[in-house]
Amino acid sequence: SKIFFNKRFQCLAAVPSINFMGFFVYIAGAPALLLGHLQLTTKQFAFLFTPAIAGITLGAFIAGKMAGRLSMRRQVSIGFTIMASAATINLFVSAFAAPNVWVHIPPFALYALGMAMITPSITIALLDAFSWARGSVSGLQSSCNVAMMAVITAFIVAPAQQSLLGFAIVMFVSQAVGFLIWRLYVRDFGAGDVDASPTKKAVEEVKKDVLEST
Repeated sequence: SKIFFNKRFQCLAAVPSINFMGFFVYIAGAPALLLGHLQLTTKQFAFLFTPAIAGITLGAFIAGKMAGRLSMRRQVSIGFTIMASAATINLFVSAFAAPNVWVHIPPFALYALGMAMITPSITIALLDAFSWARGSVSGLQSSCNVAMMAVITAFIVAPAQQSLLGFAIVMFVSQAVGFLIWRLYVRDFGAGDVDASPTKKAVEEVKKDVLEST
């Protein structure tokens, strides 16, 4: 409990969990999104899940390639730039474009890519910040993700799935809040660690967990 109420832990654990909200609302609301708004069939759910998996896998791959080359600050900034671009495009097409899988799914895949680029660096920073209790921290972070999924399913999916714009608003707000929390962390704790580059070995160690959790 001492770790959970630590501000550093709360910031670092919140960033990937809140970013995940903008992704998971589409997964949890897939029936309404695909069958209702995009007029697909139950045999066409791959139009959502295949781009999701591809985006996450590519994002994790890029994170591994950036390890040892770019600082954590730079890697996370690139990831958030991709997510913000995807969320903004998604907001625009959801408000003005006719429902079409080829228009509405690509921004979702791009968001997943940016999200997966960010998560390994944040996870490494979290584990390093509490190196004396890595097991407990990892467990608490997983619990935060599970809690976030429960909150999304219980309170957010129902109003969001009423329209394509509803989904897009959740995505946009998620990345914006995640970015604000990241900036708060950099302001309060980023004197040195955010300018260091995560090692390739460390990224590889957490990539599997990232892929499995998303």
